[in-house]
Amino acid sequence: MAQSRAEQVASSLMARCRLSIVREVRRCVLGHVRLCRADDGAWPHRGVRGVLEALDSEQIERGIVTERINMRGAHFKALYEGGEQERELAKQCRAWADTALAWPRTAALLENIAESWERDADAADVRARQDKMRE
Repeated sequence: MAQSRAEQVASSLMARCRLSIVREVRRCVLGHVRLCRADDGAWPHRGVRGVLEALDSEQIERGIVTERINMRGAHFKALYEGGEQERELAKQCRAWADTALAWPRTAALLENIAESWERDADAADVRARQDKMRE
C-alpha cells in the first residue's frame, strides 16, 4: 500500500514537471519514516524498504543516507572521547541491515550509512589522540 501511494504522489508531481522537488520530498520523507510496532523493529519500515526496492534510484538512496546522517543534529563529546558514539550508530545500522537482507538495496543503503559512521568514528579517534598530544 505504501508503495502505490508513493508512486501516485510521484506521478502526480512529475506530471507537473517538478521532478527535482519529488526527489527531494521522497528523500526527506523516506529518511524520516518512523518504526511501527507491528514491524520487525528495524529502520526503515518494511513498507519503505519495498518502496526503495521499487524506486531503484541511487540518487534517492544517496539522499536518504545524507538525510539520516544529518538527522543526528548537534551532539556533544567528552574530552578525548573519540568515536565510540559513532561506532554505536554504525552497529545499529548494521543490525538493521542484517534484518533487511530480503531487500538488497535497503541493506546496501544501511551498510553505506554504517560505513559513514565508521569513517566519522575514525576521524574522531584521530582528533582525540591529537588533543591528548597537545597537553
